[in-house]
Amino acid sequence: MGLTLITGVFGGHDFLRPLPALHGFDEAVCVTDDPTLRSEGWEFILEPPGADSRRTAKRPKMNPWLYTSSDSTVWIDASVQIHDGRFSSFTREHLTRDDFLVWEHPEERNCLYQEADYCQDWPKYAAEPIREQTAAYRSSGMPEGFGLWAAGTVGMNRTDKVVEFATSWIQQNSVWSYQDQISLPYLVWMTGFPVATWDAHELNNDMITFHQHSRSD
Repeated sequence: MGLTLITGVFGGHDFLRPLPALHGFDEAVCVTDDPTLRSEGWEFILEPPGADSRRTAKRPKMNPWLYTSSDSTVWIDASVQIHDGRFSSFTREHLTRDDFLVWEHPEERNCLYQEADYCQDWPKYAAEPIREQTAAYRSSGMPEGFGLWAAGTVGMNRTDKVVEFATSWIQQNSVWSYQDQISLPYLVWMTGFPVATWDAHELNNDMITFHQHSRSD
């Protein structure tokens, strides 16, 4: 029962924003490898440091049921600032209609291949096998222009189909790159899994603000 807000801070990549007093979620959980991390409104679950902090952060994002007994969860990147309780009302309403929600991509790219070309040479992805990943997807028949979503806010109802899909998603981020906006369209195409989108613009709404990550490496 209930709705849990969940985020993760690993490897010092983000500054965790405090929550407003009346944020409206039943619980708010931050999973972290930093035992000193504190921020108003959050409960903390300590994970041991891993060799790859960015992949470790995929566990609470894609397997949130490991950290809460709630039937519904909303993941947000730790760089997100929530302004008031409207965001919880917004997400609750959506999760009564759909079981898995992400943002429509806020920029003009509409294809995982375009996304890969855009980001594969960034320093944070320099050692990641993005070119090999997209080549493998293309060889399996993944078409261009299939669609692209932004995953900074992910809503999930814990159903068998959602758990199965999210488990496949985290596996893709282990086998290939941790750039989850590349693997998400591929999995949707491959499985036919229904993905819904939040009824707002990710970067232009009055409920939340996306800030820059504190570290980009």
